[in-house]
Amino acid sequence: MQYFVLFFMSLVWDAAWAGSTMESISAQGLLGSHFGVPGVDAVYDYVIIGGGTAGLTVARRLAAKVSNTVAVIEAGDFYEFANGNRSEIPAFATDFTGSNPSQKNPYLDWYQYTEPQPDVGDESYSFNKLLPYFQRSASFHPPDSTQRPHNATAQYNSSDWSSTGGPLQVGYSSWVNPVSSWLGLALEELGLKELPSLLSGKLLGWSWLSLTLDPVSQTRSSSEVFLREALRESTNLMVYKSTLAKKITFADKSATGVIADSGGITYKLSARKEVILCAGVETFPDDWPHIEYLVLDAYFGAGSDSSITAGSGDQYVAASIGLVATFSRGNVTINSTDTAANPVINPNWLSDPRDQDVAIAAFRRGRRLFSTSAMKPIVKAEAFPGPNITTDAQILDTIKKSVNSVYNAAGTNKMGKQSDPKAVVDNKGRVFGVGNLRVVDASVFPFLPPGQPSATVCECRSKDARKL
Repeated sequence: MQYFVLFFMSLVWDAAWAGSTMESISAQGLLGSHFGVPGVDAVYDYVIIGGGTAGLTVARRLAAKVSNTVAVIEAGDFYEFANGNRSEIPAFATDFTGSNPSQKNPYLDWYQYTEPQPDVGDESYSFNKLLPYFQRSASFHPPDSTQRPHNATAQYNSSDWSSTGGPLQVGYSSWVNPVSSWLGLALEELGLKELPSLLSGKLLGWSWLSLTLDPVSQTRSSSEVFLREALRESTNLMVYKSTLAKKITFADKSATGVIADSGGITYKLSARKEVILCAGVETFPDDWPHIEYLVLDAYFGAGSDSSITAGSGDQYVAASIGLVATFSRGNVTINSTDTAANPVINPNWLSDPRDQDVAIAAFRRGRRLFSTSAMKPIVKAEAFPGPNITTDAQILDTIKKSVNSVYNAAGTNKMGKQSDPKAVVDNKGRVFGVGNLRVVDASVFPFLPPGQPSATVCECRSKDARKL
């Protein structure tokens, strides 16, 4: 299991979009006809466990074939109901993401805590072969230069995108934090050139990021758009929300269905063809060094929670440094045969000395970024951890005390050859040793790819749906 590990350095610096929009859910026939009835046994061609990025993507692709019948079992609810508009408006992106146990929303998160940390190939997966699946999932909208500041002009490669992609909306925010333009100059000073895109296979440099963002409303575009499209255009996809998958049933080593639980009522959803697991990385018991700088416009301190001002009235920026595809390996083990009980998660952060060396070097590099002549006009001081933290030992101690996760876990169901004793699934996601059971989420990644994984999850799941 691999995690995207994040640690922070916060600095003080000197220094909304407003509009109206309308949102609705539409469906063929009655909206309720697209939702399963708890307690009533039913039979479908495909039963999908998990309605997240992977689950909804593959569900939409399967439902596009009218002869298929598809059910999605999702333990949660629509995030619009669970979190108001804080899951849609980008400014609230960091809410409930820190390690402070008092900052919780139980409708958003399973709160599967990691164990205390003492120290804290397949040619069909080549870039060119996967690019069409990336393009298929997204509808791209170029940056609107009339809405963005003149010194925040975003470059892009039109060849990265397809005019027929969708339904996920990808675009650029109209609001740009003023510190971003200064950071571009600072990165150039350190020798990192501006790239027209980070989506063309070249990653050494910096770029303005395209986001999963509706360009009109400037709100989040998530995997839920696949479900909304299916509701509008098909009648063969049923959703069982607020429902927990308790057990996969088998006959002669072939998956036959899922025992589901809705509010204490247990029933069976049978699968004529396959059961598809998209339940997330942490629900399964069990490279290269790569770092990213995610400069965030907030004070993070030790990572317990974020605040725009930290109470001082100043403006802050966090030089958050992410270790991706780490050398350290963690593990997930079951805590109970009951799926309602959280597993034991041990990411083993920084357990490999090579990760410690990379983290220290990345920390120093982050300091250099904010010490460039380009940043001097706006940086007042290092607010956390402070300029007195200078030795490798002090830096490593600070990192261990403030390390956090961006929850981009991968690799608990490794994809590989059947001869590999650590491999769980083949290159089509089929589980070794049983029939009619497939895993199609990020848990099958043999390593964590560079960057944020949502796009990779979407394209791989579109690829898997083609195989089905």
